[in-house]
Amino acid sequence: LPRTAEVRDDHLFIGGVDMVELAREQGTALYVFDEADLVGRMEAYRDAFRSRYENSDVIYASKAFLNKEVVRLAEREGLCLDVSGGGELACARSVDFPMERVFVHGNNETPRELEEAISAGVGRIVLDSRLELQRVSRIAGELGCTQKVLMRVTPGVEADTHEYIKTG
Repeated sequence: LPRTAEVRDDHLFIGGVDMVELAREQGTALYVFDEADLVGRMEAYRDAFRSRYENSDVIYASKAFLNKEVVRLAEREGLCLDVSGGGELACARSVDFPMERVFVHGNNETPRELEEAISAGVGRIVLDSRLELQRVSRIAGELGCTQKVLMRVTPGVEADTHEYIKTG
């Protein structure tokens, strides 16, 4: 919950707004964000990392929640954006988010999604396999460009988790 969340008279308030009354006015399902709280958290992460690592980037994970206004807030606060598919990339493009600050990070991107990302000029594509590396290399070659990538690897460190998500 946002830092401004509180219960008064058995009603949840966020940013001073009664959520029960808001649901009555707007209907449900209703997604409510406290902009000041979200921006405050973005600033806290950005400032904490940059205070120790001047050239660090903080990347907002689109899978947490994404709409045009959240993309605008991330851009305004100097964050990068992690997208995992064509819809999230389209959302970022629709508000002119700087493509060099976009990281495409998911699994099972289709060749079409990879082509869209590379054509858009995304900053990095995060890869999970050599097969993906070959696919990105081929598509970038066909488009006549070079694509920066990051490669996730399985380091062989044992963790108590599912075999398919042991990455580092």
